Amino acid sequence: MSLTNEHIKNRLVEKFGEALTNFEESYGIMSFHAPKEINLKVMQFLYDEEDLQFRFMTDLCGVHYPDNVGAELGVVYHLHNLVQNVRLRFKVFTSVAAPQVFTATQLFATANWQERETYDFYGWIS
Repeated sequence: MSLTNEHIKNRLVEKFGEALTNFEESYGIMSFHAPKEINLKVMQFLYDEEDLQFRFMTDLCGVHYPDNVGAELGVVYHLHNLVQNVRLRFKVFTSVAAPQVFTATQLFATANWQERETYDFYGWIS
């Protein structure tokens, strides 16, 4: 079975319901938003499920939207299913008043360097 963005979205909605929002596709890559409180649950699900297998973190970066009150800071995760060569992107947002986001290092060793770099720029991965 070929892994499609529609299948990925259906599996995510089946598992997390309305907690995930802003599904869109750009240049063939699906992206969506997740609450920061479940960023690790979403990553673990994408990693563990045999039909999804997103087991490589291509990139993690921070973004700053100073005019987006209450969600000024964001973390963008780029995950890759190497078997079927499918990529996806998901974003979590937080306020500058509570800037902590759970670390992904227990799941993706590469997150260590990328999170430290994000912390150096923005100071909020914990």
